[in-house]
Amino acid sequence: MDTAQARRRLEELRSELNGSIATMLRQNEGGNDELSTYDQHPGETNLADTDREVALVEHQNGQLEQVTAALARLDDGAYGVCLRCGRTIPDARLEARPEAAYDIECQAIMEAQG
Repeated sequence: MDTAQARRRLEELRSELNGSIATMLRQNEGGNDELSTYDQHPGETNLADTDREVALVEHQNGQLEQVTAALARLDDGAYGVCLRCGRTIPDARLEARPEAAYDIECQAIMEAQG
């Protein structure tokens, strides 16, 4: 993948993630510790909603960290090289996941290891 195109896509993704995270956190303004703006009545539904919102923000923060790391790899000239095995990450994978740090095979191994 062309590095200029990769940088543009990563910066767009970073901007989208920052906006989404900011929106979720703004919904939490008001002083309570829960992300949901729904009436807080005892019950599993509200807890499940809050759990989902917290998980979503955590996932987005994790993806933002991956995007930031990918931008650093672009700056270092290491973008597109698998961090585990050193092979070139295929363009098709980088087009689908521009923040990818591993090729498909190594990604599967990393996920299996937890």
